[in-house]
Amino acid sequence: MAVLTNPEKTRIRIYVGDEEVTFVLNTPSTDALVRFLKDRYVSTRRGKIVDRSYEARIKFVDEHLYDVENVVYRDENGQIRPLNNTVEGWKEKIPASWKVSVAMHFEEKEEVEAPNS
Repeated sequence: MAVLTNPEKTRIRIYVGDEEVTFVLNTPSTDALVRFLKDRYVSTRRGKIVDRSYEARIKFVDEHLYDVENVVYRDENGQIRPLNNTVEGWKEKIPASWKVSVAMHFEEKEEVEAPNS
């Protein structure tokens, strides 16, 4: 029998070069996840679809990001320090491409093929 768990935190690992970086996120609610998935593509009044997935992914991660592990940065004195949630402005120091990679873990995993016309 499957046990339903709803962890408070979600840990997602991505690779940056040869290093593994762990992002710790507050587990998003179903509503937050649905809102994120819907915000990726916006339809205009003329029926065009606008791809806003990059912005939606960054916003989603910024809203749920609790901490990051195995990352260092240079402080204002040039010293290398660990980056975590105790550093002022720590989320802004994380590259957008890393956040996009993390957000993609919450998206659909399977590709859907369009039917032949």
